[in-house]
Amino acid sequence: MAQRRGDLGVYSGYSYYLGEINPTTPFKSPAYAYGFLYRQSFNLRYAMRWSIMQGRLEGYDYLSPYAYNRLRNHSFNSKITDMTVQLEFNFLPYITTSPSYNVSTYVTSGLSYFLYDNSQVTSHIAIPFGVGIKVNVTKRISAGAELVYRKTFTDYLDGLGKPSNDPLNDPYLSPDNISKYRQNALPNRNDLYAFGGIFVTYKIFYSRTRCPAYDDKSFKE
Repeated sequence: MAQRRGDLGVYSGYSYYLGEINPTTPFKSPAYAYGFLYRQSFNLRYAMRWSIMQGRLEGYDYLSPYAYNRLRNHSFNSKITDMTVQLEFNFLPYITTSPSYNVSTYVTSGLSYFLYDNSQVTSHIAIPFGVGIKVNVTKRISAGAELVYRKTFTDYLDGLGKPSNDPLNDPYLSPDNISKYRQNALPNRNDLYAFGGIFVTYKIFYSRTRCPAYDDKSFKE
């Protein structure tokens, strides 16, 4: 039984960033995010998804527990539009029309392109990676939750980053300027952003090709 499923859905959640202002804390200074998605299921294990998300990335040094961040007192608030194509791998057999294979966790990765409301970074590519869970609610409606990070190739989402000529390689740089540089950039680490939230999808079409050697009644309407 060869299966192809087309699901159209909406997404609601939060966006946030990891970088110089917020190195490690998930969902710190979150902003509301929303979007739309289309998922094409190829079989019980694999699906391809296209999505467009919009949110904001924010960071505020005055919220930091560290004195040098508060002394720097930098902040930013920028709109981001994310377009992603990603492959989902289901840990359990899953199909949106099946009463038997109706829930699964999954991992996902792919390629993202984002537009950013910032003079230093206006657009860029990123690598998404994350986890989620999806479950059938009715014969045509499914829902789920996920957290997907985007690994970028820029250090300037927050306006703080490494200059093109690394001052740490300058033998004439004063210790005070070296200290200031280290405050403004985390060496060898680009910024990340993430979307975390819930989605609801509706099965808009499906197709089925019966194999005469196999007849799984769980796929019947």
